[in-house]
Amino acid sequence: MCSRISSLPSSTTSPGLTWSVAAPPLPVNQYLYVPLVNTDYTPTGSGNISVLSSTANPHHRGLPTTRLLTFLRSDLTGAQVLLWDDVGADSVQQNLLLRNLPVWRHAADVHRQGLLRAVFIECFYTEPHSDSSLFDHLRPGLVIEELEVLAKLVNPTEPNKALLGLDVFVMQIKEAVNRYGAPKVIVGYWGPDNHYKMLWKI
Repeated sequence: MCSRISSLPSSTTSPGLTWSVAAPPLPVNQYLYVPLVNTDYTPTGSGNISVLSSTANPHHRGLPTTRLLTFLRSDLTGAQVLLWDDVGADSVQQNLLLRNLPVWRHAADVHRQGLLRAVFIECFYTEPHSDSSLFDHLRPGLVIEELEVLAKLVNPTEPNKALLGLDVFVMQIKEAVNRYGAPKVIVGYWGPDNHYKMLWKI
């Protein structure tokens, strides 16, 4: 389930890059996942798209878990999108040494070049939800907090203006619908007055 913060057609095409909600599944083992400290993009062999992916392997209740993030880049235009898999907020999971910060730093570099087109980020839980049970997931307030980290990296002096024009998509909304089917997650956009506008909230 995906709630869109800004409008995007089901299939949007620009030279060398196509986003589609109906893309066929990718073959297993098509990509080699490497630490984000390596910022080399790997051609996918499909169209003019390269990928930068990374995994993290924290432990939860003694069991290893894997989290994936991916930057997709058009080799023709340089345009990129950032796709998060399961992700926890650095402010909650400080024992994991701020895993998100290097990702946001890279995203900020791309955005300052005018090449970051969209961020896809999860919001698994609703508000309120105990931080102690959020492992590798976000609630609406933490989604905003993580986006503010990106904004401050892009423009430390005027972070409220830093993300204007950036499309943000909230996905993986597992607790997002109550018994009446109403959305229960903050959805909004960065407005012209440099503030985050809520379209609806819990």
